[in-house]
Amino acid sequence: MNLNFQAWALEAGIMPILFLLGIFLFVLIGQAIGRYKLKKSGNQKVGVHDQFIAAIYGLTALLIAFSFSSAIDHFDDRRKLTLNEVNSIAAVYDSSLSLMPPDREKLQEGIKNYVDNRVAISQTRNNLTEIQKEVIEQDKLGKRLSDLVLKISTSKASATNALLGQALTNQMANLTDIFRQQKIAFRNHPPLLIFRALLIMVCVVSLLSGYSMAIKKESDLFLAAIFGFLMAGAIFVILTLEFPYFGPIQPDDFHDEFILLRHLMG
Repeated sequence: MNLNFQAWALEAGIMPILFLLGIFLFVLIGQAIGRYKLKKSGNQKVGVHDQFIAAIYGLTALLIAFSFSSAIDHFDDRRKLTLNEVNSIAAVYDSSLSLMPPDREKLQEGIKNYVDNRVAISQTRNNLTEIQKEVIEQDKLGKRLSDLVLKISTSKASATNALLGQALTNQMANLTDIFRQQKIAFRNHPPLLIFRALLIMVCVVSLLSGYSMAIKKESDLFLAAIFGFLMAGAIFVILTLEFPYFGPIQPDDFHDEFILLRHLMG
């Protein structure tokens, strides 16, 4: 699935509708196959191996549970990294307050630019190209900030306070490392094969449900509708947790910490 289309579909909220339509389509196909087999057998009883169907249902449930657990873990990891990044920025800024005026203004200006761009990244939605551009810019700002911290820490003005220079260097190294982890977490998703297998299994289960109803000459639209909504909803939640910048489930409460930190900087 094209990531840009996926981002648009998640943001627009039509992804669950697409899943729901697909599930109902396979249910209808399964019913058509079942009726065809009944007609071909002269409306005589056609055997349905419930144990095989139950095994496929169980395998699908296991795959959904695995995908959901993985998505929750990834979502929580990204939120923790966001809080760690905010704390690291605040630590560098607090240390800058102990510098002499010329160095203090330069470093604080660099930190504010860094936070401004970080806020822009956190507020960008449904635009993978724009996010990638802002991440590249964030890398450049981080490199400039690291170079500035190194310059300040090794300057003669900081020679009288070696502990402050060392603290700034360590704090900046920690900030750089956390942002690198953020970039990795942004791309850290299960293999595409897992999502494809999940979609295929849901389609197969839908097909078998329709087939079983036709063979047994049963038709329950209410249960079919509940099945469709639950399956479509489960897949939608998994995808929005895995791609939080492209859906309604957003870690905004944690990203707001960047805005609050920037406000405190003045």
